[in-house]
Amino acid sequence: MDNHTPYRWLDSILELHVVIQANARVNAWCEQIDDRIKIKICAPAVDNKANQQLIKFVAKEFQVAKSRVTIIKGHKSRQKTLHIQSPPSKTLPF
Repeated sequence: MDNHTPYRWLDSILELHVVIQANARVNAWCEQIDDRIKIKICAPAVDNKANQQLIKFVAKEFQVAKSRVTIIKGHKSRQKTLHIQSPPSKTLPF
């Protein structure tokens, strides 16, 4: 991650570095913390529910199918790396 940015482009894939706060009241983008974007997720961090909700939230925000959002690193961690395949716009929602 160059220059402390929470994302980078790998051809048509957007790699996004996030930190998750599970069990929040709402799903929402929050502030940048070091080289990650904080995302609040309303699902609990049990039985993969927070990961599923994260994928659903990010897919909706980037206007892509859930199948185009993948957790690459951090399945059992608050810090995660996501790949978003071919988002329709280079404009980021945060």
